[in-house]
Amino acid sequence: MASPRLQAFLICDGALRDKSSGKIQITGVFDHIAVKELPAVHRDATVYVRLVLPQQMQGVEMGLAIVTPSGKRATTETHSYNASPGGVVESTSNLSEIHLPETGTYRFELLVNGETLAEYGLDVVRNAALDAVPDGATIH
Repeated sequence: MASPRLQAFLICDGALRDKSSGKIQITGVFDHIAVKELPAVHRDATVYVRLVLPQQMQGVEMGLAIVTPSGKRATTETHSYNASPGGVVESTSNLSEIHLPETGTYRFELLVNGETLAEYGLDVVRNAALDAVPDGATIH
């Protein structure tokens, strides 16, 4: 059986569908975060995904796995998505309070029907020069 084709997998500040045009407006795409100290918590992020399904596939189960630089893995709930008449599946998932216990590259894995379809790297760096940033806050 053919697999879904990935068109977009982004971590951003927000993704909002315009009610009049139907277009998705994506703001603040990022792939690194600077923190003053560790551990830190990134308060809010959105994951935007767009897939095109093979003709015989009507829907998918999607979720995320987040893997820390040292290999600790956590998964989100999976959700079912049905394809539009053109075979497109779009998803926006809001993530709140992403715990960042260490520096390095965090791996976000897009899980589709239980298999990893794509990965997105998010680099976390410590920057003690961020004196104006409240303790535990992040900058990206």
